[in-house]
Amino acid sequence: MTVMLAIGVPAASAAPKAKPIAASKPVPPKILPAFEFMAHKIGDPKPSQPEAEVKSIGDIPLMTMYWQYDDTGFTGVSLYFYPSGVPAMRTTLTAKYGTPISKIVEYTNGYGAKFSDVEDEWHFREGTLTLQGVFGGRDMSAVTFDNPSATARKDAKAAAKARDAANAL
Repeated sequence: MTVMLAIGVPAASAAPKAKPIAASKPVPPKILPAFEFMAHKIGDPKPSQPEAEVKSIGDIPLMTMYWQYDDTGFTGVSLYFYPSGVPAMRTTLTAKYGTPISKIVEYTNGYGAKFSDVEDEWHFREGTLTLQGVFGGRDMSAVTFDNPSATARKDAKAAAKARDAANAL
């Protein structure tokens, strides 16, 4: 007489052995570049003489341009131009700063008409440069640099001034 024994094999030993996954190196955060515009860097001192008026960026005529400074030095720039210059401005800024992050923004005018436009952003350590095809109406476009640190300093200064005025009452 033949007796057969069933021998149980633990499931863990029967399963194929998985190769251990090599520990992946953490991905370092992307280091943003410092902002620079026409040889001006954030924190550069304000020139003692008025800056020469900039009438164009390449072939793009400007309506106006503002250099922004506070007690710490250069904080940003704003420039305004005709909407016909948006494609050339986008090309110019992309050539200097790389591919922007683009988003579609929607606007409603005072008459209730809705329209949309592309807004481009370039990010830097000190803030964000934004190209707006529509700025303050359909007849003006803008490039502005938003510097959160400078805005916070300006807001703190205004709050302190308001507190001082309130304390004087």
